Amino acid sequence: MAMATETERSIPLWRRLLVITAWFTLGLVILVVALYLVMRQQYTSRLERVLKELDEKDPTWRWEKMLEARPVLKPGEDNSEIVLRISRAIPRSWPDHKLDEKLQNLAPNMKLDAPRQEALQKILAVPPVPRLRDEARTLVNFPRGRIEVEMAENPMMTLLPNHQKVREIAALLRYDILDRLSRGKFDEAADSVHAMLNLSNVLDDDPFLIGQLIRIAVAAIALADTERILAQGELSDAKLAHLQKLLQHQMASTRMELAMRGERWFLHKTIVSITQGKFSTDEFAGLAGGGGMGGNSVWNWFMALGSREMARREHPQALETMTRVVDATRLPIKEQFAAEAAIDADVRTKGGPMLRLLLPATSKVNEAARRSVCAATAMHALLGVERYRLKHGKWPAKLDDCVPAFLNKVPVDPIDEAPLRYKRLPDGVVVYSIGNDRKDDGGDVERMQKDFGYRLWNKDRRGIAPPPLPPEPAPMPGPGGPGAPGDGGPGGAGGPGEPNE
Repeated sequence: MAMATETERSIPLWRRLLVITAWFTLGLVILVVALYLVMRQQYTSRLERVLKELDEKDPTWRWEKMLEARPVLKPGEDNSEIVLRISRAIPRSWPDHKLDEKLQNLAPNMKLDAPRQEALQKILAVPPVPRLRDEARTLVNFPRGRIEVEMAENPMMTLLPNHQKVREIAALLRYDILDRLSRGKFDEAADSVHAMLNLSNVLDDDPFLIGQLIRIAVAAIALADTERILAQGELSDAKLAHLQKLLQHQMASTRMELAMRGERWFLHKTIVSITQGKFSTDEFAGLAGGGGMGGNSVWNWFMALGSREMARREHPQALETMTRVVDATRLPIKEQFAAEAAIDADVRTKGGPMLRLLLPATSKVNEAARRSVCAATAMHALLGVERYRLKHGKWPAKLDDCVPAFLNKVPVDPIDEAPLRYKRLPDGVVVYSIGNDRKDDGGDVERMQKDFGYRLWNKDRRGIAPPPLPPEPAPMPGPGGPGAPGDGGPGGAGGPGEPNE
């Protein structure tokens, strides 16, 4: 006993503390690893349960099944070939933004004056725009389409090169409409609206939010141009009735369900790619807003490692959250607001960093989708009001007067399910929905910032003269002073008294 005590005393205190610390550290590491493995198993089990529930609740939620479940396009109705052919041929630098600026910010009932018509003709004269313009108008014969996209193994690398081109074709048709309005060809301008609505349908069942946002934007241009046509002239009753029929599809649904299901799969595959290490460390740094510190930096390595574990932990919650988002799109529009508010609140208070980073801005997109449905509903009713005016020579006192000859029934405002609003103005009428703020702002439909709807003008207020264009800025003097070659002044390269092009 005395020998043990003597040996014990012979060991330095620092060494005994070192041994104790080592054993304590080892025990702590074992405990942390055990807790990590237990928690990881819990996350894995929860993910397996969520995936099983999804497979049972929505058997077509996976990407390939989702695409297979889309409606089959009938022979002769697919417009995608025309859309892609035009998109490949549109000049990259077209249109000239300086010329386009001259056509902006005109009230719908203002026609183009000579300087603006000149700018428009220059835009339309750029080769091969005249041919593409005629081809775009043939879309009236092709009501639907589909731009196919292949999801990349790393979803963040999925490219959508043809989607944005749809906007350019819409711009082409818009210039065509302005040209036909300037020549009094109102029914022909309406045909280009028809073509633009068909163009928007090429993204009708697109499973990406960006695709749906482009579809919404193109449809909005078509409706705004319809308002412009009616603000400058008159359409035949047959043409008005035809446009009403076309708008029934735009009124039917926000089309957000498929897009949100696509985003759910995109989010799922992104998280799987993260947990499997398919993201580079620099991609992680960019994803997290770090900007990157080089592909081999220790910081980025730890960021990637931490992100993988974070993604693995939040994977089940991300799928559950996106499923709630999908379910919300299936509700009537009036009920969507409360559902979205509850989801947003839960994400803010209970959502992890990875979920908040990767979750798309679903509420903002749904606001745009609701605006699109409300706008189409208002325009449908407005066309009925115009048909009433054509027949009776006056505005209806209320929307009920248009039933049943020009409207099957008084349309319901999708926002609150009350009758759509109709208001007489000193120079015309307005038909509108109360909009996403769910407040009646008295028909303030300017830029769709408050109420969602459109105006009609009295006949004597249609096609009025616009304000003159602001004067061109004076050309800057060249190195040789006024009149030197290249400065555009008198005697310069721009011709007598004319600026260079």
